[in-house]
Amino acid sequence: MGPIGHSPKKTAPGNETEGATSTSKPRAFRQTGSSPDLSTVGHEGNITTRLKRKRDDCDCMSRFNEIRSLLSASTAQTDSKFAALQAALSEISAQNTEIQKSIAFMSTEYDDMKLKFAKLEAERESDRRYINELEERVDRMERQLYATKIEIRNVPQKQEENKEDLRAIVIETAKVLGHSLKNDELNDVYRTKSNKNDSSPITADFVSAITKDIIIKKTRKFNNAHKQNKLSTSHLKIDGPSKPIYISEKLAPKEQRIYYLARHFADNHHFKYCWTSYGKVLLRKADGERHVIIKNEADLDSLHRKD
Repeated sequence: MGPIGHSPKKTAPGNETEGATSTSKPRAFRQTGSSPDLSTVGHEGNITTRLKRKRDDCDCMSRFNEIRSLLSASTAQTDSKFAALQAALSEISAQNTEIQKSIAFMSTEYDDMKLKFAKLEAERESDRRYINELEERVDRMERQLYATKIEIRNVPQKQEENKEDLRAIVIETAKVLGHSLKNDELNDVYRTKSNKNDSSPITADFVSAITKDIIIKKTRKFNNAHKQNKLSTSHLKIDGPSKPIYISEKLAPKEQRIYYLARHFADNHHFKYCWTSYGKVLLRKADGERHVIIKNEADLDSLHRKD
């Protein structure tokens, strides 16, 4: 089979020669120039589109690298902070361990101190009871020493007075009261120091407490029987104006102070009676009521709260 022929191209009228020529010669294509540098090509057609995509790729790559660099820097910074935090936690943990050891030590010391304190408190309580017991013994001994003594107050003092003069005063006083006192019943007699030199109290120490009690009872009986003319210096024939004479049992220093406070308490709280008996201080608010023994200042405070 022969080659397939192409139908001749129709030509416009007047161009038949050209048409005949075109059928006898092959069609020649127009050559165009190409530039090896695509960046110099004008912005036409598809070439412009391909150049724009390449620049976008470059920008994306640059941004990606920048982000990766930022992430790397952030990661490094985070790692550094984490390492510092871990070191701080380790230090805190070590400190906590030391604190726990210190607390355990202090707890042990506290327990030891608590035991020692309890022991000292028990010893102090025992010492306090022992001291109170010793004080009571001393008080009893003092009361025994004063159990045979009386005190005669407000008797004027003579010049160059001696013990014989004082003995005579005591014996004469007992005689006025109705008791015959012998010289050998007096163990000692003397004046105690006082701010008033002319009337320092006379202390008479008898041989027995019985004699002392007799003189005290006789004094009360005499004064009750002679309320308008109680015992005074005129009964003893002492020169000068008449002065009342007061006789009471001699008290130990502690009881003497309690008696002083009790008298003031009785005046301020309307107690009718305040007296001493066998070295004890007593109060009675009214006739028919029970008496109250005052041993110390705490008894007066307790009585004040009840009043």
